[in-house]
Amino acid sequence: MFKLFSFIFILILPKLLLGAPLKGVYEVNYNSDKGILQGKAIFELDKEGFYEFSIKELRLLEVILDNSSARFSQNEDKITIFNPKKNTSLQIFFERDLSLKPYLSYQIVNNYLPYPLMLSEYEILFKAPFKEKPFALIPFEERDLRKEEGGVAFRITKAISQPPPLILGNFLEKVMTIDDGEIFFLFPARKKIEEEEWKNFERHFKQEVAKLLDKRLYFPFSKFFIIISPERKNFPLTLFMPLNIKDKEAVVSILQEAFRHTLRFALNLQDSFLMEAFALYFTDYWLSQNKTALRRDLLSGKVPGGEAFYFFYEKLGTYKESEFISFLADAFKKALFSELKEPQLLKKLSDKFGVSYPLSPKEISLCKINLKVFSGIQYLEGAQKYHLTLKLISEPCFRPHQLKIQIYASKEILERRLFINNREMTYDFYLNERPLYLLIDPDYEVYRILTVSERPSDLDSLFQGKGIVYLPRQELFPLYKDLIQEFKEQGYQIRIGNPHLHELPEEDLVFLEELPQGFHLNFPKEGFFLKTLPHPAKLDRYMVFIKVSSSRELREAWSKRQQWLKAEEVYFQRGKLLVKREPKYSQGMRIELSGIKSLSGIKSSNFLPFEHLVSELLPYQLILVGENHDQYSHHQFQLELIKGLLAFTGSLAIGLEMVQRPFQRYLDAFLEGKLSEKELLEKIEYFDRWRFDWKLYREIFLYAREKKIPLIALDLPQELVKKVFKEGLASLNNKERELLPELDLYNPAYEAYLKKSFEAHPFDNNTNFNFFYQSQALRDEGMAEKILEFLRNNPQRKMIVLVGKGHLLYGYGIPYALKRRNFSNFKTIILGELEDPNALVGDYWFIPPDLPYEKTPQLGLIFEETEKGLKIKEVLKDSLGERGGFKVGDVILKVDDQPVRKTSQIKIILTFKNRGDSLHFEVERDSKVIKIELIIK
Repeated sequence: MFKLFSFIFILILPKLLLGAPLKGVYEVNYNSDKGILQGKAIFELDKEGFYEFSIKELRLLEVILDNSSARFSQNEDKITIFNPKKNTSLQIFFERDLSLKPYLSYQIVNNYLPYPLMLSEYEILFKAPFKEKPFALIPFEERDLRKEEGGVAFRITKAISQPPPLILGNFLEKVMTIDDGEIFFLFPARKKIEEEEWKNFERHFKQEVAKLLDKRLYFPFSKFFIIISPERKNFPLTLFMPLNIKDKEAVVSILQEAFRHTLRFALNLQDSFLMEAFALYFTDYWLSQNKTALRRDLLSGKVPGGEAFYFFYEKLGTYKESEFISFLADAFKKALFSELKEPQLLKKLSDKFGVSYPLSPKEISLCKINLKVFSGIQYLEGAQKYHLTLKLISEPCFRPHQLKIQIYASKEILERRLFINNREMTYDFYLNERPLYLLIDPDYEVYRILTVSERPSDLDSLFQGKGIVYLPRQELFPLYKDLIQEFKEQGYQIRIGNPHLHELPEEDLVFLEELPQGFHLNFPKEGFFLKTLPHPAKLDRYMVFIKVSSSRELREAWSKRQQWLKAEEVYFQRGKLLVKREPKYSQGMRIELSGIKSLSGIKSSNFLPFEHLVSELLPYQLILVGENHDQYSHHQFQLELIKGLLAFTGSLAIGLEMVQRPFQRYLDAFLEGKLSEKELLEKIEYFDRWRFDWKLYREIFLYAREKKIPLIALDLPQELVKKVFKEGLASLNNKERELLPELDLYNPAYEAYLKKSFEAHPFDNNTNFNFFYQSQALRDEGMAEKILEFLRNNPQRKMIVLVGKGHLLYGYGIPYALKRRNFSNFKTIILGELEDPNALVGDYWFIPPDLPYEKTPQLGLIFEETEKGLKIKEVLKDSLGERGGFKVGDVILKVDDQPVRKTSQIKIILTFKNRGDSLHFEVERDSKVIKIELIIK
């Protein structure tokens, strides 16, 4: 192999002492009966000055410099020795406790030698008179058995930053020869490997290596060791990693880990930021088959080191990356196993590529940009073009960079590369068609915060970062201990307790057993359940909830985690995978230019993109959306919000003001497919009780039927409300009183607010305000009662309520009634323009843009309902009725052969007519029956 990884190794250097690398010669004896390891180290020091040695976990017995006791200073885990002259000999005598652990398949001993804190060569004679297993291995480049000395000598002839580990265990050994080097694969001793499987793996491995030979890379060590283990660890000349030799992707994983290994142990680059940047270029990025996806993972944090990588990438871009890597390859080859000075490297980079890099690593950093986008579209009649204006704002920081955008219309795609020179930039574009949406930075070329739709929300993403695990009670620890240990090894903090939703730290969070206080989510009680969600307060962070019913369920699901780590929701029961939901991503920052998703609203005086709204609403069980009934855009907003919430929760219900409680069974029948649309409108008496165009709400009802989302009738019967409106609550009889919710009419602020509304509307002079107030409060209290009744009976579900905004504004109406009933797990959204907008109108306020829709045809006829039919009282000018020849006094008997006695019957017929359709009327005029055909235009 080992021409394969050449330039990579020049990448990382720990602390380097000036001068040639040292060579440590060790003799180590292990007494397994006493559990003590003792040894002697010899170094030839050719320079005068200070030398530092690591002595972690060791006890020093004696330090001798040129046959005299040496003076040294000790600081925690290292000693510093001053050598007063050239060419002296240093001896260090040491020991440490080391007990064998027979219950482990192997044992790693990492701090068993004192070693120089600089690049060094090693020769280690290890003596261990084991009476039986295990055997001892120190990864080596050369090895020979010294029978006369009773031990084995292990040598590493290349200068590396620290000695390889001592490994005690029993293994099945497989050796692969590549070029002039060898790779040792050490499997657990109990592992059985079929010869044919191994040959296939070896063949594929060598093929992958051959693909990289043209990169002019090689591996600098003649031997390399891969220990097959469930855990991943990285030591000099040694990798511990899981491996399934039947998995072809495992080969690429080995090569990537080998690259990282070289960068860490064969170079002497001291700055960790630069080490991370170059390591990414030469490992994951160099070998990646999908560099765009990798850059997205760097931005999301799924792959660590994004800041370091983008520090170079933003200025170089994809068009210079090959040249950049070739330049580094040449530079690093010259520095392999020697000193590499960062300022010199940075200066060469700046000169070579004409970019400005700080010459001191201390000045290197990169702020992640939060890109805000605002748009406007105008049609230019004279030019017959659409004018798109984009305003881009970079927060909380700015730096000059390039930004790729793609503007999509139905038949046209416009691609541009923008040069961002200021924090706020405005751009103009002209298109032949109306633009539908645009993609910003689709190739992830800028170090920025990803939007919710771009970020992976799977468990694998959480395992790449650090965060906090919450366990609500200490007594649950035995149930979750294995899972807690897994997260702890990933760097997560473990906390006992359960914070409130409004006090969540802005980090990746894992909740075991219980959700944060105030957060609503449906989950099964038995089995293993896991769900990943966006952090409600920090959109570039995640939150995961895990619930298990037994240790067995946890073990069985966790043992199969490689099957579902890429999923955002999984559910196991008795070891069987029942649910697995994969996340969906958008390619780049998608900005809708038409429709509801293009909308931003105001939250506490800050603009809030629509997709962020969905994330913020996820914790709440109830969402109240206040509409203008006649605004199609408001109902499209509601539909998109329903879709957004359903994407994260499978249990949703829709509460409807426009359907009254006695008609609930017909909503159920409609969802079950037992009623058609037309039959539904007839059964719920839609046009008798709700005067608004059915097509305003139609898409919501059809989507609910498609997705089996329960529709809940909320309002009280119209007859009851009308009686209270006309005669007051005191007029109700005992039977009617049984229908009343629990009422609280004492709300002076709400009463004053309704008084203004009452006075602004043209009610009859005889209308009593007190009765009006009672009827309004009755509806508010009734709907609140019905909402809570449903949620109590269905605690696993969230509900979104579609209601007139007058029932929600300023926290009056339904919100007040809910809180009075001790329910506060809800948020309100107000839609449309307001006369007096302020921070108290609701939790969120959005103004959806007007959207066209195909309205139901209107005849323009005013009817009087009679026993015979519909008598025409008035024909509106320029209406369909006028063009059809209808006259005042005509009585419509039938429409399309259907007898009509009520206005609502004609409205239902018209609802299902489109332009170009015909209507056939049977009309009585002057005691004669005539027929009229009307074409809808």
